Amino acid sequence: MRTGRYVLKDLFLNNEVDQFIIPELQRDYVWSQVEVNKFWNSIQKKYKEKKEQFSQISILEDGVEMNDNVIIEHLKRQLNIVKHKQKFGFIYAYHDKEFPGKFYLIDGQQRLTTFYVLLIALYDKLDLQEEFIRNYFVNKSSKLDYKVRESAHVFLKLFLNNILSKKDFREDPNFFEQEYIFDVTVKNIIKNYDFFKLKINQESDIEWLDFLDYIENYIEFNYFDTNLSEQGERLYLYMNSRGFKLSSQEILRAKIIEKCSIENKIIAGEKWEEWQDFFFKNRNGNPDSDFGFEAFLLHISYLKKQTEGNLKKDLFDEFKDLKNYQIDHLDIDFIELSQKTLQRLLFENQREELYYKGYFDNKSLSKKLLFRYLSAWYYLIRFKNEVSDSELELIRLFSLNQSHTRDVGNEPIEELLRFFAFVDSMKTSNILDINNIDLVSQCFDKSSEEHLQHEKHKLLWLKNESHKSELLPFLKEIYFDEVLNDLIEGKTGCFFYWSESIKETLFDFSFMYRCILILKELAFKKKELNEYSSNFTSKTLRRFILSNFDFSEQKGKMNSLAKVNLVNDERALFSRIFLNTHFLYIIKDLENESINLKELDFDQIASKLDPYDWKYYFVKYPNVLLHSKNNLFAKDDCLSEYIVIRNSHQSVQNHYLICLITQYLLQEKIVTETNSKIVFNLYDLGIIYFDFIIENGRVICTEEHSNRYAIDFIYNKETKKWFYKLFMRESGEELVKEGTIFFLYQSEYSLEKNSKILRDKILSIVEDLPQIVDLVIGKKYK
Repeated sequence: MRTGRYVLKDLFLNNEVDQFIIPELQRDYVWSQVEVNKFWNSIQKKYKEKKEQFSQISILEDGVEMNDNVIIEHLKRQLNIVKHKQKFGFIYAYHDKEFPGKFYLIDGQQRLTTFYVLLIALYDKLDLQEEFIRNYFVNKSSKLDYKVRESAHVFLKLFLNNILSKKDFREDPNFFEQEYIFDVTVKNIIKNYDFFKLKINQESDIEWLDFLDYIENYIEFNYFDTNLSEQGERLYLYMNSRGFKLSSQEILRAKIIEKCSIENKIIAGEKWEEWQDFFFKNRNGNPDSDFGFEAFLLHISYLKKQTEGNLKKDLFDEFKDLKNYQIDHLDIDFIELSQKTLQRLLFENQREELYYKGYFDNKSLSKKLLFRYLSAWYYLIRFKNEVSDSELELIRLFSLNQSHTRDVGNEPIEELLRFFAFVDSMKTSNILDINNIDLVSQCFDKSSEEHLQHEKHKLLWLKNESHKSELLPFLKEIYFDEVLNDLIEGKTGCFFYWSESIKETLFDFSFMYRCILILKELAFKKKELNEYSSNFTSKTLRRFILSNFDFSEQKGKMNSLAKVNLVNDERALFSRIFLNTHFLYIIKDLENESINLKELDFDQIASKLDPYDWKYYFVKYPNVLLHSKNNLFAKDDCLSEYIVIRNSHQSVQNHYLICLITQYLLQEKIVTETNSKIVFNLYDLGIIYFDFIIENGRVICTEEHSNRYAIDFIYNKETKKWFYKLFMRESGEELVKEGTIFFLYQSEYSLEKNSKILRDKILSIVEDLPQIVDLVIGKKYK
């Protein structure tokens, strides 16, 4: 039988086919009513679409409509089939020249058996038993036969003979119900036949003869005969020439099965079908298993490369010649090991839904998630899956926590290759082996200081059974907490530091659980009771900490970066902040409920600070921190001598100078203390500016037009006054207006009032420009 596309009826009525046989080594017919119900609903949906969208057609001959109804009806039917046919995947089989007409199924028995049972139910409903025998029997034998075991073969013969004789097969004296209880194939054929009979009897608005026509002539399969070695390429060309692109998964499947001996072909096909079932059950919203299986095959290609010692970083950007690599290097045994280890990694002794769904939910895994799953997955493959449950649990937790770290966030593939190297260096599969613990310290503990080597210490503590019973659940709690790790980034050592410093024991777990809630309360918005959104409110956390101490100061050996990091990065400093001695007092107060986090009043908190202290403005005015993000404003223990203002999504009124006013207010204080003055520079020109054009009565900020206006706000160091220059930017930069003083700090006014004075002055400048209706912020400027 030629490789190609066949509707269901043509598949069975092909003149080369006497029987499709399910051979002995195949698994049972296992589709339960769950799968069959989905199958039924899918067909019903497509059939109803066909009924609602029946095609109309007319034929013109020399501009005159033809009235040949036979031709028109034939063309309408063909068009309808093309528009509404329903594909049901591939059927793989092989034939034996010693038994002509016999085609042995490798893959497809679940679908073919289900359709065969449905056909029996439909023909019985329509009293077309004789026609069924003509179409689906040959030499008094069913065209679908089971050789899985003798009982299935005998039952199928009894089942068909009784139904086609309009008898109840259960009343047949040869129907041994007790014997069939233990035959999975027989049980499911009976259950699914009863299911179809029930559905057919319940439906009142279906023309069953038309529905039978749909099943026989609209359901399409792609048939592939694995005997012919050249057919893989032929099938590919055949499908593409007819507008159906064969997936790389199907090509690989054919090539791998093709290389097997006849007895191993059956085993390989059975295994492949089981793997497809696994990805179908975990398809999470995808219409079929193809996407998940294709991703799986890509991932195990990375893992195979690593086992060969040839995995390189650039393969994760583009795996060149992937399909040929898979055909040449993957085999049934490696794919089987990979599928079993993935299933074990995701589900064995693991109930965290987010963890296993994280693998299946994402259409394409981010490189961070690739690290999360491939790291522990490779460990299982490296040790041939001969790993205890407890060993797997520990390596899964360890790799999960590493996936939260900033190192993985910044360079996920480099860190993945580092993890692979670590696994390859492990002497045993037990990460608690002392040699492996030393290896962890070398590979993952960045600090050379013993007391900061948290990964090493946690493993040593887990090695101690007296600590493990409480420590392991605690680590699970924080490792699987995606929200918390948006803040701590896998740096869990702070909890043990706080416990040891405040409670004088490393393992006060009730205290550490309260600390988790404290951090979440500070850093995240609350959604529901005990649930926090991943909306990280760094601004609130930073302001609160600043109200207690300047966490950007360099302290001892902690060596925090310059004050620029207050605003330059969302989370980089928090792991250091949490180990700061001053932060201990905050935790202690919060843990004792001396401060109510739910009723934080930053105005009240700021009132306790010195208005000449720069921290006062960051605590009191949230927009200062927001505006200053990514702008260098302070360094080391003093304010910077320059400030770069970038455009943002704020309006032009707020765009500049909440932060600048803060600096302006500090000048007097700094002059007396440091004998230096703060100037506001952009490229050392002593100015802050924006460029704009006037278009259709609107001022649009832009730097992309060669002829444009510009306003420079200039600070005079000697007079301590601001003035502006308005001019045209051309080759000669023609001056439009002379410099005009527009702002002088008024000491009797508050920061907010001074801000309003400056803002109003900027607006008055803009109002002097011709034909102004609105002010629009355009592209960011440098």
